[in-house]
Amino acid sequence: MRANKRNKPTNIVVLRDGLCEGQYRMAVDVELQSIKNALGKFYSAGRPAKYVHVMLSQKHNTRHFIKTNDVFSLQPGSFIDDGARKDLVQLHCSSSCNIKMSTKVAKVAQNNEKWIEVMQNMRSLAETRKMLKSDERELLSLAFKNVVEFHRSSWRVISSIEQKTEGSEKKQQMAKESREMVENELRIFCEDLIDLLDNILIPSDVYHESEVLYLKTKGDCYYHLAEVLTGADRSAVVDKSQHFYEEAYKSSKTSMNVLTPSHLGLALNFSVFYYEIKQDPAKAYELAKQAFDDAMAKLSTLNRDSYKDSTRILQLLEKYVKLWALDTAADDQDVGGQMGETGGN
Repeated sequence: MRANKRNKPTNIVVLRDGLCEGQYRMAVDVELQSIKNALGKFYSAGRPAKYVHVMLSQKHNTRHFIKTNDVFSLQPGSFIDDGARKDLVQLHCSSSCNIKMSTKVAKVAQNNEKWIEVMQNMRSLAETRKMLKSDERELLSLAFKNVVEFHRSSWRVISSIEQKTEGSEKKQQMAKESREMVENELRIFCEDLIDLLDNILIPSDVYHESEVLYLKTKGDCYYHLAEVLTGADRSAVVDKSQHFYEEAYKSSKTSMNVLTPSHLGLALNFSVFYYEIKQDPAKAYELAKQAFDDAMAKLSTLNRDSYKDSTRILQLLEKYVKLWALDTAADDQDVGGQMGETGGN
């Protein structure tokens, strides 16, 4: 594994589901002892203990996050370094604890770990070569999408729990700490990718072959940060997201076929940004409808190789166009009603 030069947090995600409280506590003890044993070997070899995040149960929605520099007093959610990470993933995905893990939940955890590793490998490759090939760029983009979606889902679940625990100070504090932890992890992934784009990938793209993808990716990064930040911090990333989406869309309209998945995917993300982040249904509708209409006008020329991806995105655009048309119609009625009331006075 590549050493983390910035000493940023890395994740070990352990999901245990379908357990009663007693079994869950037992699982915590077994997992904790496994972590201590595994880390003891690495620590004795001179590796500093850094970051580990352990989520021990989806059912109980419990996430522990305790900082420590003492490997022998680790608690669930303590810290290790990147060097131990791969081995611990294998350890936690094994059946050594003799506790049946939900197949579905285990798959989610393992897939997330794999995508994190893909992102790290692509970064290492980019730092070595100072560029990425077309398929590698797409793989980096896909890995980022999957890692972010995992954290977004976690954030939504924990935020919901936090709202439902009002009245219980202890539970609400636990949920708050968990939410802040997920926000921090998401911020680190986004900032790390932005750093890779700004310092390696964009400067090396001298022929602008990947301009649209890179600009869109920066827009996506700031979009996801806007979902979890508040106040002035949120305003700043919203402006940046809009700027990079606009630049990407401008470049896409002049350099890409309107039926390509890249152009359609950008239009989809940009329109959702207007709807969800900017709270502007009219602009979201306008952008999505224009992209959909432009593509449908040339549907007969759709490339067979991209047929599946393009039609999938077109279906999503069509769905949103219909939904947002209802929103804009409702807004127009509200405005008309207000004007009528004003005019009658």
